[in-house]
Amino acid sequence: MSSDKGGHDWLSPEYVDEWVDDWSARDERHAQLRRVAVALPFARDEAIRVLDIGSGWGPLSQEILTYRPRSTVTLMDFSLPILEHARARLVAFGDRARYEQRDLRDPDWWKDLGGSIDAVVSSLAIHNLREPQAITGVYAAVRHLLRPHGCFFNLELVFPAGPSLATIDRRVRADEEGSDPDAVGPVEHEHGDPRSLGGQLDWLRTAGFAEVDCLWREGYMALLCGAG
Repeated sequence: MSSDKGGHDWLSPEYVDEWVDDWSARDERHAQLRRVAVALPFARDEAIRVLDIGSGWGPLSQEILTYRPRSTVTLMDFSLPILEHARARLVAFGDRARYEQRDLRDPDWWKDLGGSIDAVVSSLAIHNLREPQAITGVYAAVRHLLRPHGCFFNLELVFPAGPSLATIDRRVRADEEGSDPDAVGPVEHEHGDPRSLGGQLDWLRTAGFAEVDCLWREGYMALLCGAG
């Protein structure tokens, strides 16, 4: 399989080094990721088992391991260079952090990971699969992995559902940037993106989650949740 995923060369150590340096410097990431660690519906000192899919270099896993001192987190990613970054980043957590090299594009990625996982989390990873069929397949596998009453938190990009909403989104963004919203023209000839908020929530329901919601949203970033 090509190392290029969504325009990214995750098998290149040089590319991964630059990516990690860039994203590690973004202050807003800490608050977003901590929101996931806090939202997990378990007592802070409870011994829980968490799977971080598309974990990258481990920033979300680090937040969970730090906030929840008895948790264990399995980081799963297809890129060995980025998992090596994660190992170095999380070395202080010892065997509470574990690592699996697996590819979400492989329909069998979830097998042999073990059952009774309390929570599955992800951050800015699953949208790179692009195809709705691939994303819905991941959601179904996540539901299968979770123990009864387990939960799934996906900090993810969501996109306008169609041209009318894309136009509205452009107006809001223009105002936030100090431009005149009335100067923004309508979006034309743009089809809806199935990875809209509504589409994502529908996919979670189809995967078998009894309760689905968006717990937080800012711009294109949203925290999606499936439970039950």
